[in-house]
Amino acid sequence: MFVFTVANNIPVIQILKDVLENKTYYYTKSKGVLNQVFKDQYYDEELFFSLSVKECFNSVINNLEEITFNQNKLFNEQKKENEEIMQKKRNKFLNTKIYIRLKYYA
Repeated sequence: MFVFTVANNIPVIQILKDVLENKTYYYTKSKGVLNQVFKDQYYDEELFFSLSVKECFNSVINNLEEITFNQNKLFNEQKKENEEIMQKKRNKFLNTKIYIRLKYYA
């Protein structure tokens, strides 16, 4: 859901869940998305992450306007360009790696 909302320019907060008793998995996965989408832009990761449901609700209740304003500033032309680059890389991968494998096994 996090990737979908960021891709569609919808403000979002990802609640980092525990996997094997720490939040590294979800943090790394979500941070990677943000790094690619907002490449060459400064962003505060605290606008996008929360450590618990309670923290998330408190943040939204107390800072909703600030969160949406600051996230919406990032949904700009630079993000669109980064997404186009990501799409080209994805297509190249699919056309070379996946297509070749499918052709081989057909």
